[in-house]
Amino acid sequence: MKNLFRFHGSKEGAAQLDSEFVVKRIGSETAAKQKKLREEIEAFEKHTGIPQWLSLAALVMMALGFALFAGPLDSLADDVPYETMVGNGLWWFFGIGLGLFIAGIGIKAVAFFRKKSAMASPVCGDLEERWKRLERESREELLVPGTAIPVDIISEYGTFAFKQELFPRVNSEQYVFCDGPAVCLASISCVVKIPYERIERIERVERGITFPNWNKEQDISADVIKRYKVKVQNGQYRVKPYYRIVLRANEPCAILFPSYEYERLSPLLGSSATDYVTVKK
Repeated sequence: MKNLFRFHGSKEGAAQLDSEFVVKRIGSETAAKQKKLREEIEAFEKHTGIPQWLSLAALVMMALGFALFAGPLDSLADDVPYETMVGNGLWWFFGIGLGLFIAGIGIKAVAFFRKKSAMASPVCGDLEERWKRLERESREELLVPGTAIPVDIISEYGTFAFKQELFPRVNSEQYVFCDGPAVCLASISCVVKIPYERIERIERVERGITFPNWNKEQDISADVIKRYKVKVQNGQYRVKPYYRIVLRANEPCAILFPSYEYERLSPLLGSSATDYVTVKK
């Protein structure tokens, strides 16, 4: 079952959603503004840290270094005589491994502080303010009411790698509101309208789902979020369970959202859609 929010790149640079439920889109002028500002943000981010190849090299150095100096440590734990370790050259592995591990950590530390410094710069603040202003203008163009509430929705954005189309998950903030017997979800590029009669069921999926970004003002350690046991693994956020709104459509599809949004979102889904069934996949 595909994710309803599978966005593709368009010629205008805006994220394009191909769905029968789309009822409104931004104009080409606004899409061009979004594209231009995205390019500025990407150019800024490209120079905030270190080259990607160097970051990858640091990870390899840390992994290889740990593997090299872990051997002598295991030998010490097994009470191997010091003379035997020296004779076998294990201390060379220990020294080289420790050096590689420290060098990898050093590169990562430099990248961290460079990015932290860039994020605190006036240039970053200006880009953030301009993007927020453009988001507001886009919602005004899409006629999103002021009563709409921001909710995290799991979206997928099309990218190309090795001539294969990939759809990495992204935690996308969308504005949700009711319009007659229907629920509407507005991104910065379009409005999707789901009549209540097209909602087949709500599923609670007893599996974890990961995404790279966090949209809430509250940290995952805040009391309002903490009870949902959001974790950070390998630089990504992981939530278990997550929910699916299964839709009656031309092609089987669903809307995915994290568990911490259920209480806010369920009242907007109509009286017949607020219960859920539990599934494992």
